[in-house]
Amino acid sequence: MVARIGYLARRLYSLALSALHRMYITIASLVRGRHIVRGNFYIGQRRTNVLEQTIFDLNSLDLSTPATKVELTSFPFGNSNNTEPGIASIVLQGGRGYHCSNYFTTDMSLALKEQATKPQLVVSAPVFLIPYMTNHFGHFTGECLGSIIELSHRIPAGERKLYVLFPTGLEDSIKNHSRFDNLISLDANILNKNNLLFTDAIILPRLSPWQNLCLAQQIYRNLHTSFSVKYEKVFLTSQRTDRISNVSEVEAHLRSKGFFILNPSGHCFEETLSIIRQCDCLITENGSITHNVLIARTAPYLVLTSAKGLTLNASEFAGGGIFNAFNSYHAQHLICQPHTDKQSHHAYSTQIYVDIADLDQAISKLNKLAFN
Repeated sequence: MVARIGYLARRLYSLALSALHRMYITIASLVRGRHIVRGNFYIGQRRTNVLEQTIFDLNSLDLSTPATKVELTSFPFGNSNNTEPGIASIVLQGGRGYHCSNYFTTDMSLALKEQATKPQLVVSAPVFLIPYMTNHFGHFTGECLGSIIELSHRIPAGERKLYVLFPTGLEDSIKNHSRFDNLISLDANILNKNNLLFTDAIILPRLSPWQNLCLAQQIYRNLHTSFSVKYEKVFLTSQRTDRISNVSEVEAHLRSKGFFILNPSGHCFEETLSIIRQCDCLITENGSITHNVLIARTAPYLVLTSAKGLTLNASEFAGGGIFNAFNSYHAQHLICQPHTDKQSHHAYSTQIYVDIADLDQAISKLNKLAFN
């Protein structure tokens, strides 16, 4: 009886918090005019909820939803280079968009408000859209890659295309695995400077990171191994000193032990995955680069990380840790000291200093685990 009363009390408390959150969103929408809420567009879709994420039954994908008018608004997100600004794009219907977590709704709402004054380009062609897109490598591979490829095969061939945003470096790979004639690539430079108004759009589901990564693994773990010779030992690194302060020392030491230094920027995406999948011993720095490992590998590997990378708070987990948790059974960690007092706000991009003696010990333990 006491347990039953306790359950009802917790349930009432949860419902009260949810009602307060909805009230907050309603008031905020009146003030801001455009906002993000956690929810879904997909009435009638078969789904099950896990950790505030939605897993969709793609065999029952409903494409009969009436087309509607929506806006695609983009805001700066991640790193930019000379040719490709880093952005994320949100579909807004009636000024409202949807996100799969409560943690970033306020930040996204403010970011969208800042973009509201950009020029608007009208697209009258019939389109499919997914509610969230980005060309940030980590979030794209974690939240969009498998989804886009899978959905390109699910939608019917015809005039209505799926408009997508992706990192330009992954275009060839997406061409190889998707029904690319069903896709239209959006230009990040255009999205950075303009909002797009689609007058004839059908919104497809936003798949959770769990479902997206499952799909990406199914797609890429059967790659042919003809891209390169097999390297027995590999160090996966961006070679940036802002990630590992003594990265040159680490590289030189690992080369002396027969390691191949794998910087993804020097290889096509599928070759990077092939090297990672085939090697016997893998070491990687932390951050978005580990998504190559998540997609390609089902064997132990070593992650060089700060202590912060293993002590994430709830919002850090929702924003990045959720991806690495997908492969946590295989990941071993070498906790390294931060190099400076001025550290990144992001746990995975904290600059570290790698102690070579500690590294050798971790490699020895990894080898014993991998080869037993």
